[in-house]
Amino acid sequence: MKLTRNLMRGQSLIEVLVAFGVVVMVGMALITASLATQRTSISARNKSQATELAQQYLEQVRVIRDVKGFSVPVTGCRTIDYSTSSNPALWAISSGVCTGLAPADGEQVTLNNIIYYRKVNFSVITTNLSTKAVVKVDWKEGTNDRSVS
Repeated sequence: MKLTRNLMRGQSLIEVLVAFGVVVMVGMALITASLATQRTSISARNKSQATELAQQYLEQVRVIRDVKGFSVPVTGCRTIDYSTSSNPALWAISSGVCTGLAPADGEQVTLNNIIYYRKVNFSVITTNLSTKAVVKVDWKEGTNDRSVS
C-alpha cells in the first residue's frame, strides 16, 4: 500500500519533460508564425509603396504628354527629369539611362530604408501610331529582387 501512495503523490520526471517539450513546440510554432506574418507584412508594404511610385510616375508622364505632347515618338527605357523645376512645363523625358541591370537602373527613390528604382518604357503601337508607356519599379527585398509594372 505504501508503494502505491508514493507513485500517486506528484508528477514524475517523464511527465514534466513531456509537458515542457509540448510548451517549447507550441512556443516555436507561434514564433515562426509571427515571423512569417511580419515578413509578409513588410513585403506587402514594399509592394504597395512600389505601386504608388509607379502610379505617380505614370501620372507625371501623362502631365508631360498633356503639357508638351509627344511630337516625335519616344521609345525605349527612359526616366523623367524634373530636377530643374517643379513646373511640369519644364519636365523632360530623359534619354535612355536604363542599363538593363535590374534593379539598379532608372530613377532612385528611397522610402523607409528601401531603395526603389523606377523607369518608364515607351513603345509605339503601329496600328494607331500611339505611344504606350509601361512604368516598372524594382527593389531588393532581402536577397530577392522584386518588381511592379
